[in-house]
Amino acid sequence: MHRKTQLGGSFDVKVMELMAWIAMQRIAHAVIANAKDDLTSEDQILLSQLQNNSRAEPDAIALMKRIMTDIVNSPVETWRTQFDSYDIPSLFVSFACIAVTICSSILPPDIYDELVGPIITLTGAVSIVDRYIDIVKRSNVMDSCGEICRVFLAFGFLGTMIKMLVAFIFQEEVVPEMPYEILVKLVHEALPVILESCDAISGYETVDKDLLTSSQYAWPGIKT
Repeated sequence: MHRKTQLGGSFDVKVMELMAWIAMQRIAHAVIANAKDDLTSEDQILLSQLQNNSRAEPDAIALMKRIMTDIVNSPVETWRTQFDSYDIPSLFVSFACIAVTICSSILPPDIYDELVGPIITLTGAVSIVDRYIDIVKRSNVMDSCGEICRVFLAFGFLGTMIKMLVAFIFQEEVVPEMPYEILVKLVHEALPVILESCDAISGYETVDKDLLTSSQYAWPGIKT
């Protein structure tokens, strides 16, 4: 749907931005709690809002509930206007902040420093992400993460990143010249294996095992 209609596109993007912001706020709350009184009110606002001032709805979970209510109570003709009006941080900014926070914990300082620059540049919001990194460093939140925690965090991050990369390749048609029949075969046979492997790497257990093979029925032309 999101590739065919403007409404679908708005819904797809806003939901991804919202999920990233929810995850980002969980990290921000941990940083603020760990830093205690070492952060200014301006620091705390930037951590949780990813901008220099509070958003129209400063709590991501509360905004999620509001969006769900709006969808139920509003006619579909108004949805796109509503989606576009929600004040949510850019997906790239939220994801960059999540990535640099985790990388600061699991990577050696020299490798981390090499990665941070390109990540910040890709966001298009250099000043915000720069300030975010400075605040996280001053909070020393990652110093409380022991070696075992760092290992689990590293594997969890790796498994998640592989899933995201595969999803991007398939969904955004990164290889557009790939014959449709080959693409269907890859989805049908390879994707369940990839998902299960990523779960094994990250330590995440998919409770609904049928979900791992759900891609078998996701594409037209696949015989069930």
